[in-house]
Amino acid sequence: MRANLLKVVPGGITLGVVVVLFLINSLSTWFPSFQLLKRQEQITYDWRARIAARRAPAPPSYLGAVYVDEPTLKKFNEPEFGGYQYPLPRMLYGILLEELAAQGAKMVAFDVFFLDRNLERDRIGWETREKVALPSDAYFAHQLHRTGKGLLGAAPAEWAGERTSLELPHAMFRTNAAGVGFTQLEIDEDGVRRRCRPYVDDPVAGKRFWHLGIELAARELDLDLERASVVAGRLILPGRTGKNRVIPLDSDGTFYVNWFAPVEVLPPEQQSSLFLVWEDNAIRRQGDGDSRQFSGKLVVVGSAATGKNAGDWGATPVARETVLCSSIWNIAGAIIENRPIRRSSKVVDWLLVAVLASAVALINTRVRAAWELVALLGLAAAYVWAAATLFVRFGYWVPIVLPVGGALMMTYACLLFYRLFVEMVEKRRVQFMHTTFGQRYPKEIVDLLARAESSRGVVRLLGLPPSVVRMLLSKDPSGAHAGGRCQVSIFFADIRDFTGFLDSSYARAEAGARVQQLTPAQTADHLELATRDVLGTVNLYLSTIAEVVRAHGGTLDKYVGDAVMAFWGAPVPDERHAVACVKAAIAAQQAIAALNDQRRRTNQERAGGRPSQEAEVPSLPILTIGIAINSGEAIAGFMGSAALMSNYTVFGKEVNIAARLEGVAGSGRVIISDSTYRDLLRFEPALAASCIAREPVVLRGISKPVRTFELPVAAPAATDLPAGARP
Repeated sequence: MRANLLKVVPGGITLGVVVVLFLINSLSTWFPSFQLLKRQEQITYDWRARIAARRAPAPPSYLGAVYVDEPTLKKFNEPEFGGYQYPLPRMLYGILLEELAAQGAKMVAFDVFFLDRNLERDRIGWETREKVALPSDAYFAHQLHRTGKGLLGAAPAEWAGERTSLELPHAMFRTNAAGVGFTQLEIDEDGVRRRCRPYVDDPVAGKRFWHLGIELAARELDLDLERASVVAGRLILPGRTGKNRVIPLDSDGTFYVNWFAPVEVLPPEQQSSLFLVWEDNAIRRQGDGDSRQFSGKLVVVGSAATGKNAGDWGATPVARETVLCSSIWNIAGAIIENRPIRRSSKVVDWLLVAVLASAVALINTRVRAAWELVALLGLAAAYVWAAATLFVRFGYWVPIVLPVGGALMMTYACLLFYRLFVEMVEKRRVQFMHTTFGQRYPKEIVDLLARAESSRGVVRLLGLPPSVVRMLLSKDPSGAHAGGRCQVSIFFADIRDFTGFLDSSYARAEAGARVQQLTPAQTADHLELATRDVLGTVNLYLSTIAEVVRAHGGTLDKYVGDAVMAFWGAPVPDERHAVACVKAAIAAQQAIAALNDQRRRTNQERAGGRPSQEAEVPSLPILTIGIAINSGEAIAGFMGSAALMSNYTVFGKEVNIAARLEGVAGSGRVIISDSTYRDLLRFEPALAASCIAREPVVLRGISKPVRTFELPVAAPAATDLPAGARP
């Protein structure tokens, strides 16, 4: 079950992240003031727009710009050039229009507002080509009418929702111009101008006005703006010659400006200033000039001055300060070149979110934890690169923040938290397994149990009965009452004459206290020391046996006083359990014999060759053990109270037989039952042949006599000690 969860949960987390992101994204609809994701995405949009502007091809040669810049204002402020102050006389714009028309400009769009008559400057007259002197405003109107190439800008009077109205140029100019368009850009919450309305239906004038950039493009492509329509979020501009253009619109009816030709990349030969063009016109009037700088160009006239009144700068995606009149030729050029900014649909957006979130889940399940973050960072970098490439090459805008910052990073964070949680639970489970079984089973068996993914996994891995597995893996003590029947071999080993050893040890300690004439308190300390020596000796012998049991794959059950109980065949089934148990018994007797040999040598070294009873240092006690083995069916399970269920053991009739046989095993001998002998005959005939048959014995509580065999135990060489045995 745990294995299934490890596969299913990442998918559930992925789905949950997508749902949460959908809800977070929907907050901007329910709460318009919540624009966190939108603002972050706008930052990535600006980054892509700057890259696109730097890598864009050279701007089209048909675009041109004339600025009312600081040098122009300073020059015209000089007495020899009229001593004019801002706002400049309209006749200067008339001269500009006259010169641009003479140079062959196709159309001139003025991002300068002529909302009323400039009466203060209107007394300044200027002579037309027909030698007719006209006032300043009239001269400009005359050139608008004569050239038919002037498009005028309208200022916004009210800029809110559908009820948008404009301040139109004065009738003197409006009626003589080739057309009127507005120049206003939408300002987002962060003050950046990214979007624009394509048109404004002015309720006052009762007429639709188009953006000046669209008006320029319509003149170039011969678009029929009267037949324009909006279909499924797209503005369709039909062309009279078949050159239709489609502008994708956002949900609020605006479109994104493609800043593919900012001022910085516009070639110098396509730019000039009002004063320089005025000089060209002066030379032309003298018959000496024939400038063709703006021949065949769509020219935008706007302010590039920095003064408070004359300045027209603002933040755009390509720069914090941009000459805003450049938006007109960027909009016109993008339409002419058919390079609109196309934003991906909501379906595509959420498909990308789902794909990235699923990719994170897949990486989480297939990639090692050490490389997971590297893989995710690589995936994020690849996605960002692809998103930037799509924008730069095709003007296609796919989101970055929601898929990368949301789906990828949020899914990774949730999966990381889940993995840490699972690892914490797994660590506790493994700790539980090692704590519960580590002192009873060989390390290899405990590791197998700890690695098992589930009870079914343990069944497949170890072949255990399901009931036993459920009992083994249960973390709930109350669930540990489950058990199972299994074939085992039971091992009992007991220190012989243990009571005599205790009596003699205390007798020697008391005699020593009397000889040394110790006080009662000193005598108590002396006896306590003797007790610790006895305990140390017993633990040494019992631990030697226990290490042999573990080294031969047995399960150490318990210590019963001076006896050791162990068994083979549970919790890991083993059809050769009897063979392993018998070999462990032989190895245990050999280990004890080796231990005794070393203790005898130590005693001789302490005595210096004298009899041990005359030695000043007490001799080390020599102990022997008797071992009995029986094989058969037993019940394996935990025993104890519901509050403390940590003793995994076997019990049943066969266990009782093994315990009773230990009483007749004798000293330094290994006694096995008939059932154990039959298993030896099956799996180890040579070992069974070495067994010596004994008379059947009658055991207390067992109705029939038990046939027994004795295994010969040869003392091993020093290098033949079994693994885990300590001399």
